[in-house]
Amino acid sequence: MNSHNTNHILLYIILDQLAPTFGIFSPRDDKYHFFFFFNLSIFLY
Repeated sequence: MNSHNTNHILLYIILDQLAPTFGIFSPRDDKYHFFFFFNLSIFLY
């Protein structure tokens, strides 16, 4: 795992903590949560 991928994982962890605070998605909506980060990972990669 290179540093580029590690930085993305750390970013996802931060967003996973912050996003529910800002009401971006419900932390209990697992399907939306998955697609949100899946699409985000493609966008950032």
